Amino acid sequence: MSRDRVPIYALDAYEYLRAAAMSDWAWEYLRRNPGYQSDAQLQQDGGVVRQRLANGVLFTRRHARQVCAEEWGLCCFR
Repeated sequence: MSRDRVPIYALDAYEYLRAAAMSDWAWEYLRRNPGYQSDAQLQQDGGVVRQRLANGVLFTRRHARQVCAEEWGLCCFR
């Protein structure tokens, strides 16, 4: 569909992408990918481990690796 045929309200929804960084573009593409969406839905939550460090920082990590997320170049699914 050419830009002339797209309703203007549809284009306004993507205005924020004019100033988007490359990582923002990558995330927009990834989150719309049907394969990614399917893998993310199928992934079971491995649980979260939280530990307060001596300096007061809250250290958070997954209890188990999410191998399927790693195949997408991520450490975990949201």
